[in-house]
Amino acid sequence: MDKKNETRQRAVGRRKEASARVRLTPGKGMITVNGKEYSAYFPTSFWQQIVTAPLVALGKEKDYDISVMVAGGGVRGQAEAV
Repeated sequence: MDKKNETRQRAVGRRKEASARVRLTPGKGMITVNGKEYSAYFPTSFWQQIVTAPLVALGKEKDYDISVMVAGGGVRGQAEAV
């Protein structure tokens, strides 16, 4: 196993009917959801805050790139699953 794969983390988040598969890699803070920038996928600041809250709480919002595939449920449920 090479070092690049050792630093990559994967997780699954669920909320009601929504399911999110998350891949976390060291990076510069870029977040993509279903191939779009997260601010385009979640257009309101409220949903964006839900997505970024864990990173902000840890002070790590610029340390990781996050790629998410989310499906099911409504927009709020998807944001909370992420």
